[in-house]
Amino acid sequence: MPQVGDRIRGGAIGRSDRRWHIWVECVDCGEGRWVAGKQFLPERCQACAKKIGQHALGLLTLPLSERPGANRVQ
Repeated sequence: MPQVGDRIRGGAIGRSDRRWHIWVECVDCGEGRWVAGKQFLPERCQACAKKIGQHALGLLTLPLSERPGANRVQ
């Protein structure tokens, strides 16, 4: 089992061999996953981020009337 912060080439895990991937764990649920190496590593998995509204996809799937700022007067 990988440890948090472990780095590996994508080819070893069935992804693009050009990029490094880093093992991270969600701060809420503890689910571990490989994330493509970037400057910003997400703290939460997609499911937890969506629950608290930090995931863009989560906001886009809400009806317009339920999106944050929908009741704002322009």
